[in-house]
Amino acid sequence: MKMLCALSVLMVVTRRRILKENLENQVFGNDSTELKEIVLNL
Repeated sequence: MKMLCALSVLMVVTRRRILKENLENQVFGNDSTELKEIVLNL
């Protein structure tokens, strides 16, 4: 049961990370990694 719980948490975290990356790609564009790094370093 604990294993199932941990697995579902991991899935949610992974999904959120994927959504966040997709959102960043939409905002910054796929080819502007430099810009993203500059923004993240501020």
